[in-house]
Amino acid sequence: PAGPPPGAAGGRGPAAARLTPLGVEIVRGDLRDAASLRAAAAGCHTVYHVAADYRLWTRDPQEMYDSNVEGTSLLLDAAADAQRIVYTSTVGCLGHPPDGSSGDENTPTSLDELTGHYKKSKYLAEQVALRRAA
Repeated sequence: PAGPPPGAAGGRGPAAARLTPLGVEIVRGDLRDAASLRAAAAGCHTVYHVAADYRLWTRDPQEMYDSNVEGTSLLLDAAADAQRIVYTSTVGCLGHPPDGSSGDENTPTSLDELTGHYKKSKYLAEQVALRRAA
């Protein structure tokens, strides 16, 4: 069906360049800026949330929580009129079965079991998305 081109917020560099031939409109967005997220999500049928602040270390861990947790909440607010929202998390949020086998999204875990601010912030963001989807 005809309609507006798909859009990608925050895309830049080589990854964004690969989307252009597919008819994707690149728009700027910032997970910490509600207005930019509303502008990026306006009129979108489907919103894919694949953005995150991914660093193994940061002097100020709160920056990761602001982007990953609060940013997820802001994006879900901005995309409230979309018919579908797809949230992606990280393998770092999967639990580890006691027998050493591979975990999946059904393997329980908790915030206390996760190491590092990236994993913890993504786990908390995932909880925000799950609560909103319920």
